[in-house]
Parts: sequence; structure tokens; C-alpha cells
Amino acid sequence: MPLARADPDAFVTSLAAAVLPVGGWAVYGAAHTGYNLLETGFDHPEFDRLQSASLQFLRERGVPKSRVTGDEWQFWLSHQGKTEPWLVGAQAPRPEQRD
Repeated sequence: MPLARADPDAFVTSLAAAVLPVGGWAVYGAAHTGYNLLETGFDHPEFDRLQSASLQFLRERGVPKSRVTGDEWQFWLSHQGKTEPWLVGAQAPRPEQRD
């Protein structure tokens, strides 16, 4: 916590460098560590990369939007959510495919 507060840019840059190559739960945990240790509204490209990778991890596993945090949802809406749905459902069958 002292490093995160003293030099948040260095903290988030080091954190992203350590976990982005690993992916998965490591990225999810790192994004949540950032939410917990950094000031609300902290803006940094590496933190954006962590948040995006964390949300992509959740989406790939079909986690519904009702299970993401408020911070995660706000980030989603202000970034990828402008052009992509949270989850893409199965396409409805064409009329000729219906029984």
C-alpha cells in the first residue's frame, strides 16, 4: 500500500508488467488490487489494460453483468461497452430451422 500511494504510476506499471503476461485470475486479482489501493478515478494506460483484460476474462467465462462490481461496470460502459454488448447470446434460429 505505501508504494501504491507514494508512486501510483510505478505501482500500476509494475503490477501490469507482472500479471498481464500471465492472464486469468492473476489479472482479475491485480485489477481488484488497483481498485482497492488506488484513488477513485485513477487514470493510467496500464491500469486501463488491467481492467480491460480482467473484464475480458470474465466475459470469456460468461459471467453476467449482475456479477461485476460497480467500478468494473462503469469502466466497461466508458470503454468497450460503447460498441460491444457485455455478453453475446446465441443467435435465434432462422425460420427454416425452427420445428
